[in-house]
Amino acid sequence: MLLNDGTASNRKPDECCLSIDISRHLQALINEFYDEKLHEFDYERCRNSQEYYRAVLFSRHLRNFDPFILTADQDRLAFWLNVYNLLLLHSVCFAGVSGSLKEVKGFYQDHTYNIGGHILSLDDIEHGIMRKNARQPNSISRTFKRNDSRRSLVLSQLDPRLHMGLYSACFSSPALRAFAPDSVESSLASATRDFLEREVTLSDDGRLLNLPPLFKWYQADFDDQGVIRFLASWHPDRGLVQKLLQNTSVKKSYSPYDWQLNRIGQQQTVFA
Repeated sequence: MLLNDGTASNRKPDECCLSIDISRHLQALINEFYDEKLHEFDYERCRNSQEYYRAVLFSRHLRNFDPFILTADQDRLAFWLNVYNLLLLHSVCFAGVSGSLKEVKGFYQDHTYNIGGHILSLDDIEHGIMRKNARQPNSISRTFKRNDSRRSLVLSQLDPRLHMGLYSACFSSPALRAFAPDSVESSLASATRDFLEREVTLSDDGRLLNLPPLFKWYQADFDDQGVIRFLASWHPDRGLVQKLLQNTSVKKSYSPYDWQLNRIGQQQTVFA
């Protein structure tokens, strides 16, 4: 389902500023409907709002946007993070999801945007573009085939912190953020520290490290520096980091992933 088809807004944004405009539209949705402290989003109210309507109209301008106008790595990273998060919100509201994204068959493959003539799903953006055309978990094939023109969109570097910047509309998701091109580095660093502080714990004796499952699903993305070294670089609890580095026989465990939609008033799943 192509979600940015149809008539665009009358005001045509300047192409050079469109990557900034997308972060502004996303931030407007965050400001109005997202409670960062509770990690809840009011999808129902958003679906019927002027802010959502304006974001939908804006998304239609992406059809004529040339992503190759973005040459700096930070500009491209910010753009694709924002496109993914906006498409994710757009898809949840369009599909009327009320329980879990996992209940909507083909959710990550079937909801798409046209970006400069390239039809891209959520999976295409995450795994094809941002993860440098890496294999998806439990898949033996790459997202873009050899003759796929979308391979030209693949980022030059894989920054594993992207996993802390991509929203998945559930209680185990990283916080919802918009990324301005001129501050994407500091924003992504903050998103990473906040997510690790919330989701990573170490037992008192330093022997058991409990991790969110994305570190298992995307283990290859962290291989260059390893999970432990990644935590040493980014976890804000330096006491935890020191204890972790001192224990060479630490064992890893992975928390269950709560796919329940983090809508206002929804009770979070309690895992035994």
